[in-house]
Amino acid sequence: MNTCLRSISTRAVLALLMANSALPAQDALTPAEFQKLHDELTPEAAAWEAVPWRLSVLEACAVAAKEKKPVYMLVRSGHPLGCV
Repeated sequence: MNTCLRSISTRAVLALLMANSALPAQDALTPAEFQKLHDELTPEAAAWEAVPWRLSVLEACAVAAKEKKPVYMLVRSGHPLGCV
């Protein structure tokens, strides 16, 4: 899971815990309700994270030739932060 998404998920859970602690006892979340909300707010892994990416072009070509699959190469130009 992406570090940014994990951080957002953690912040959402902490916000729920803080909100829950401020409620009167009769309105507090049960553990089952908390787990349900946590599962709904936790993002699923992105599809691109399941792809076996290679950083070496030579390694990628060797694996692709062995498995008889194409090589997809993503090349970007310009500033890495998008500053032009």
